[in-house]
Amino acid sequence: MSKKIVRILLVLALIAGIGSLIFYKYIKKPEPTEVEMAKVEPRTIKEKVNASGTIEPDIYVEISPDVSGEITEILVEKGQQVRIGDPLIRIRPDNYLSMADRADATLQGQKSAEKQSLAQLAQARVRLAKAKIDYNQNSTLFKQNVISRAEFEVYNAAYLGAEQDVIAITQSVESARFNIKSAAANLKDAKENLRKTTIYAPLTGTVVDIKVEAGQRVVGTSQMAGTPILYIGQLEKMLVKVNVNENDILKISQGDSVDVFVDSYTDRTFLATVQEIANIQNKKLTNDAVTEYEVKILLSKPSYSDLETSGKTSPFKIGMTATVEITTEVKKGVLAVPLAAVQMKRDSSEGASGSKEMVYIIKNGKAEEKIVTTGIADFEHIELKTGLANGDEIIAGPYSLISKADLAGKDVKMKEDKEPKETTKGK
Repeated sequence: MSKKIVRILLVLALIAGIGSLIFYKYIKKPEPTEVEMAKVEPRTIKEKVNASGTIEPDIYVEISPDVSGEITEILVEKGQQVRIGDPLIRIRPDNYLSMADRADATLQGQKSAEKQSLAQLAQARVRLAKAKIDYNQNSTLFKQNVISRAEFEVYNAAYLGAEQDVIAITQSVESARFNIKSAAANLKDAKENLRKTTIYAPLTGTVVDIKVEAGQRVVGTSQMAGTPILYIGQLEKMLVKVNVNENDILKISQGDSVDVFVDSYTDRTFLATVQEIANIQNKKLTNDAVTEYEVKILLSKPSYSDLETSGKTSPFKIGMTATVEITTEVKKGVLAVPLAAVQMKRDSSEGASGSKEMVYIIKNGKAEEKIVTTGIADFEHIELKTGLANGDEIIAGPYSLISKADLAGKDVKMKEDKEPKETTKGK
């Protein structure tokens, strides 16, 4: 092949390459991005708050002794039903019995001392009466100069001494009566401590747990909590206690309906209502330092009564883990779009912190931003207040594409359904 032909072929190849480049770059447009579409349409939106916590009885009491000593008897068993006033546990009473006996002996001694003082007071009053008569008689004789001053002073001194004796013995009687009151109070305390060696149920309920054994020593004080010995709960009403962060707590109201999912019952949903919302923050903070508030949720007994068995008042164990969905608001027939379709767009006119909600629509084959305002949301859809009308179509996915918030102006097309649709014949 001649050199001339080779040069011609090279030139033609170069021209073909340049032509292809020009075609693909300036003439042929890139394929539009496929997107998923959704329609704006009426829906029922249930706004919910999720939280997790544990199951506890509505009333749950820790029992501790008021006196210290060795446990001699445990009179109940775990799971047993008890009524208020039933004996639960006995502590060895020997020392408290001795203290009661000593206090009683002291009281009797003080009563004897009072009797002696009263007898002495009676005698002193008799002496005072005689001394007064002698004083009056001799006072008259002294004034008549029948007796000397020295003789009169003897009767005067006797009269004054008798008066002082009555005063002193009267004080002794009062002191004895005070000692009696003090001894009686000590005896009362001693008897009360003796009574407290038997621990009684402070309420009607179920013995949930027993923390001690016979022979074990326990510490009890009246001013502070002693050794925990057992727990009694009223299992007829069961609560789920959850912590809700400050971002959601204002959405919740007393009486809101709740769906409860207990880890131990994976195939059941239990019904409940919000019973109480704390006004004081929980002392424990999350890892993100978000303030949390305790919410008490009352389980509806009809939703679990079929699980109750003979001899048990509740199918739930205290401390079971549960997750709750609190329905805070329900709107029916409001326009809604998929939750993932709504993105936040920075609004430069409102400064660095300003942002607006927007969705993407298709206009002339290109993605276009549409500013909207939204309302409540559930886990899949969000209420659309303004910006679009019923039946309008928006770009709903894929989320990895629309979440970047830079789709505006790009060529897009509706994703084709590759699966063949079923056809109905004979209709």
